[in-house]
Amino acid sequence: MRGEFELKAKEILARQVGHRCSNPHCRRPTDGPRTDPAMEVAAGVVACIVAASPGGPRYDPTLSRDERSSVDNGIWLCQECARRADSDEQHYTVDRLRRWKCRAEGAHLADLGETYLNRGDARRAIGAFEQALAVARRIGDRGMEGNALGNLGVAHRRLGRVRQAIEAGEQALAIAREIGDRRSEGAHLGNLGLAYRHLGEVRKAIECHEWALVIAREVGDRRSEGVHLGNLGNDCYALGELSRAIDHYEQALEITREIGDRRVVGSQLGNLGSAYRDLGEMQKAAETFEQALEIARQVGDRRGEGSRLSNLGNAYFELGEAQRAVECYEGALAIAREIGDRRIEGNTLANLGLLARELGEMPRARRLFHRALRIFEDIEHPSAVRVRLWLVELGPIGIGGLLH
Repeated sequence: MRGEFELKAKEILARQVGHRCSNPHCRRPTDGPRTDPAMEVAAGVVACIVAASPGGPRYDPTLSRDERSSVDNGIWLCQECARRADSDEQHYTVDRLRRWKCRAEGAHLADLGETYLNRGDARRAIGAFEQALAVARRIGDRGMEGNALGNLGVAHRRLGRVRQAIEAGEQALAIAREIGDRRSEGAHLGNLGLAYRHLGEVRKAIECHEWALVIAREVGDRRSEGVHLGNLGNDCYALGELSRAIDHYEQALEITREIGDRRVVGSQLGNLGSAYRDLGEMQKAAETFEQALEIARQVGDRRGEGSRLSNLGNAYFELGEAQRAVECYEGALAIAREIGDRRIEGNTLANLGLLARELGEMPRARRLFHRALRIFEDIEHPSAVRVRLWLVELGPIGIGGLLH
C-alpha cells in the first residue's frame, strides 16, 4: 500500500507543476525525451517538506502521521535539488519549500492557461488563470498576480467580455507600475488599448498604444515595438486615417519580417489588405489577404485564419464574386464558433446578411442580422448600432458597408 501511495503522490505532484523541478532557480524538466543536449532532463522525486519520521529534515512532531504522509506535504523536485533540500534544512526551511511548491503550481497554471488561449479555448484559459491568480494572492507574489490578471484580461476580451477585460487589465497595470516592471507595464497598456478600441473608445486606445510603444523602444523590445505599431495602425484605421494607418502598418511589417515572426507578419498583411480595400484597390486587397491566410494556416493560427477568411470574403463581395465570398464567410463562421470569438462570429453573420440582401434574399438577410445583433448587444460592440439600421431599413449597402 505504501508503494501505491508513493506512486500516486508522485503522479499528482509532478502533474501539478508540469513535470518540472519546483525550485524557481532550477525549473528543469523531469520528464520527456532527451533530444536537446542544452535542455537536460533530470529524474524527478517527491521530497517531504516536513520529514515523515523523527530525525529527518524539518521534522515536526505536532503534525499527525496522516498530515506528514499527505500529498500537501510533498514537493516535486529534481534529484539534485531534493538532495540539497534534505542536506541543509537551515537554508531550505518549511516556509521556503512551501512557497516553492505554491509558486511552481501557479507558474504551471499560468502556462496551461496560455496554452489554452493559444489554442483558442478562452473559457478553459480563464479557469487556469483564475487558479493561478488565487495562488499568487495566497503567497503574496505581486508579479505573478499582475501577470495572471493581465492574462485574464486577454481571455475575457477574446470572449467579448470587454468590461471585465478592462477591469483586470487596469489592476494588472497598477501592479506593474507598483513593482517597477516596465516590460509588463507596456504589455498591459497594449492589451488595454485593444479593449478600449473594442468598445469604440479609439482615442483611449491610441493613448495606451502610444505609451506602450514608448516603453517597448525604451527597453529595446523590437517584437513588442512591432506589435504596438500595428495596433496604432488599427487605431488610425478605425478613425478613417488611412495614410497614417498604412505608415504604421509598414513600419510594423518591416520589424516583424526582420525578427522572423510569421504569425505577426500574417496579421500585418491582413491589416494592409484592409487599408487597400478601403482605398478601393480590391484586387490588391484580395491578393494581400490570400497571403495572410496562407501564413495563418501554416503557423496554425486559427483566430488569424478566421479573421483573414472574413476579410477575404469582404473583398470577394466587393469584387462581385458572391459564391467565393460565401465560402470564405462560412469558413470564418465555423472557426469563430470553434474558438469562441464572438466578435468575428457577429461580423461574419452580419456580412452574410448583407450578401443575402444584395442577392435579394430579404427574409434570410433579416434572420442573419437578428443573430448578429444579439451577439453585438451581448458583447457591447458598437457595430450593434449599424445592424439596427439595416434591420429597420433593409436599405442599400451604403449605410455603413461591410463589417471588418
